[in-house]
Amino acid sequence: MTSTRRTLFALILVTAFGSLRLSAQTPATPPAQTPQAGPAAQTVAQSQDPLVDRYTVGQARPPVADGGQLVEMTLDQAIAIALEKNLDLKVQRMNPVIQDYNLQSLRAAYKPRFTGSYGYTNSLTASNNVLDGVKNVTSVNQSYNTGIAQGFRYLGSPSVNVSWSNGLNTTNTVTTRLNPQMNTGLNFSGNINLLNGFKIDNARNNWRSFPINKEITDIQLLNSIETTKSNVRNAYWQLRQSIEQIEIARRGLELAKKSWSDSLTKVEIGTAAQIDTITFESAVTQNEQALLAAQIAWQTAELNFKRLLVTGTDDELYRRTINPVDKPELSVEAVDIQAAVTKTLAEATNLIIARKQLQLRNMTYEVTKQSLLPSLSASGNYRVNGQGGTQHINGETIPGGWGDAFGALGDFPTWGFSFNVTYPLGQLQERANVAIGQIQIDQAQAQLKATELTTSTAVVNAGLNVNNSYKQYQSAVKNREAQEKNVEAAQVRFDNGLLTNFEVVQAQNQLTTSRLSELRALISYVNAIADFERVQKIGG
Repeated sequence: MTSTRRTLFALILVTAFGSLRLSAQTPATPPAQTPQAGPAAQTVAQSQDPLVDRYTVGQARPPVADGGQLVEMTLDQAIAIALEKNLDLKVQRMNPVIQDYNLQSLRAAYKPRFTGSYGYTNSLTASNNVLDGVKNVTSVNQSYNTGIAQGFRYLGSPSVNVSWSNGLNTTNTVTTRLNPQMNTGLNFSGNINLLNGFKIDNARNNWRSFPINKEITDIQLLNSIETTKSNVRNAYWQLRQSIEQIEIARRGLELAKKSWSDSLTKVEIGTAAQIDTITFESAVTQNEQALLAAQIAWQTAELNFKRLLVTGTDDELYRRTINPVDKPELSVEAVDIQAAVTKTLAEATNLIIARKQLQLRNMTYEVTKQSLLPSLSASGNYRVNGQGGTQHINGETIPGGWGDAFGALGDFPTWGFSFNVTYPLGQLQERANVAIGQIQIDQAQAQLKATELTTSTAVVNAGLNVNNSYKQYQSAVKNREAQEKNVEAAQVRFDNGLLTNFEVVQAQNQLTTSRLSELRALISYVNAIADFERVQKIGG
């Protein structure tokens, strides 16, 4: 009877253990039955299957507080939500809009500018001329002016201005021939740079560099999108791993409690001493601490994941519990590191941005070199005037008006041109600016080479990480399978008095550790593949 009872306890303990297996893995073959004393024991042994608990990764669900809501989410859904709601992406999406407004500002510099003015002056002064015929002189002057100016994006940055001025003057003096007097005039003027600023200037440089800046902004947005996807992917699997870790820790705690309970039962029936239960009791407290640490890690992982998906603490998703339902799938990827390096050096967005920034440096340097030339500008103008009004000649009044003034336009032309030159003696500041510009170009070129080297190194490391992660995963699978068999054998040996209780607990802890290691190795491999693809797109 004693032997049969011991055998029954052994079978109960053996069937309580579990193994962490991926759905794609083949379960380990159960070990052969240990010979038992007595026919009854052999009958019971044949009716039991001494396998550890076949726990499959991906079945665990996160703990949900009372009244809380659980949201099941795939990785694709998480990425879609992040692309729509992520606050960092919203900030980055504003930059292309700013660039569109910058384009409007650049266009405004070469749009016609219209001006107009109206003035009215009424003055009363004491007469100091007996010929005025009045004691106090009253003058009323009105002006009506308008004009239009236009700049051009041509060599020398030429600009033209056309203005039309009109005036109406009345007075009470008797010596004025035209009263009221109408004046009108048309003025044409232009200006062009002949040396400094002839080939290029700041305004035209801003215009030609705008497409490059716009492209850099768009590429930076794409980089932010790829980075967000990568962060969401990593946070998703980290959350999945933390949930699995809670489940594995919980199962380890249940196993430790069962082992402790069975050891107490053996003490009661007299097959073990009281001191043999201390090790199992210590294992229970250790597993309780491991479970608490797993729950804390899960809370942190969930907050980090939600940070990428919500628009704020008032977001409905922020108050819910997320269950990532996807399982990490093993897909062996062939990695050609040399081809990846070649592709990355040609297409990586960080290198494209660096090359375009170097191009912008060269453009700015071209403008800076213009400052070494003297500032020489040519300007010219042509003006025609007309005058009319009511004439007072020898007591005779001849009516007139604006028609007379307009008709006289061109009768009295005025034209001229000028040259203006400016040359700073010594050109100390200008030469210093040119030298600084050349150094900045050399810095940009050196930085580009450093970025290319850093990116190549990142690609190589990412490719090696894929290969190494896969090897580590294979090793973790073999280790977990071996630990499952080890726990089965350890429990049977313990029930037959061949192992101590400490050795059994040690085997159980090793199995739990191997389960966590396999899950981490698989997630590391999946992330390594994704990171290898990401670094080829945006660089390291």
